[in-house]
Amino acid sequence: MSNDRLRLDWRGARVPHHLGLVLGLMLALLSGCALPPGYSPEHRQINADLLDRALQPLRSSAAVAADQPLGVYMGIALDGSSPAFDGDIRRARDRLFLQAASGPSLLLSNLQAEPLSDPHADFATMPTAARAVGEWLRSQSAQAQRTPLATVVIASHGAEDMLVVRTGKTQLLALIKGDYISAFLKDLGPVPTIVIISACHSGSLIPSLRAPNRIIITAAAADRVSFGCDANSAATIFMQSLLDKELNRSLSLDELFMQGRNRVIGYEMRTKTAHSLPQMDVGSDMQAFASVPISQWPKALSEWPGAHR
Repeated sequence: MSNDRLRLDWRGARVPHHLGLVLGLMLALLSGCALPPGYSPEHRQINADLLDRALQPLRSSAAVAADQPLGVYMGIALDGSSPAFDGDIRRARDRLFLQAASGPSLLLSNLQAEPLSDPHADFATMPTAARAVGEWLRSQSAQAQRTPLATVVIASHGAEDMLVVRTGKTQLLALIKGDYISAFLKDLGPVPTIVIISACHSGSLIPSLRAPNRIIITAAAADRVSFGCDANSAATIFMQSLLDKELNRSLSLDELFMQGRNRVIGYEMRTKTAHSLPQMDVGSDMQAFASVPISQWPKALSEWPGAHR
């Protein structure tokens, strides 16, 4: 993510950028929806147990504050080679979702930590989590008087129309394309959804993910890289710029994005790096939602056009 000479690790060896992409794509195609190779039965069981524990909040009723919408958060750090990606999903949860909505949150992270606290993001946990979140959203839609909101944040290294899935610093598992992420999001259903993707070239995913019920925010344009995923980075430059402190709920999501985008431009000018050009794509049913202050999200969701279909 930090530069346009992204190299991928293959069985511990450094390989050229284009060869790494080809090998990773072959692995993704061969593995399909199965667990990636190299996972021991013990690891699979640990990951399954961690996922079961992470899904517990979705199995209980959510208490909703009067001034906040009912929502669910899913953060997915696909690449464990830098703590910045794990930091991104936690920052978005703490400084956006938890300050703007009430409801459960779920983290999948490929950062290798001891002891493991979050399930890894792989081809078993990701679809299982998406289905569980979708079921929760449908149940809340049926039971609650409010339209629920989904917030999904994905952070990783990226190439055009691809994101890296990798545990730790060296083990490349696969590359996933926009179509895979689109299918993943469809499991959430037609609820209003905010999707934030922190990765190089992440704007290239917008055509695959665009939908009337979605707002898609990306760290970079389709042909641009983004910055800040070094070995000691707490979060990427994009996420630090977008969510630099306590959430100002008087801002709209449009204004929050433009504020963050301008901060990214300021960083790039100071460091004399090429502009990453963060993107925001607003679905036809989400135009009004994106333009109202965050403090008014409950009212905006009650008037959301998709709720009456």
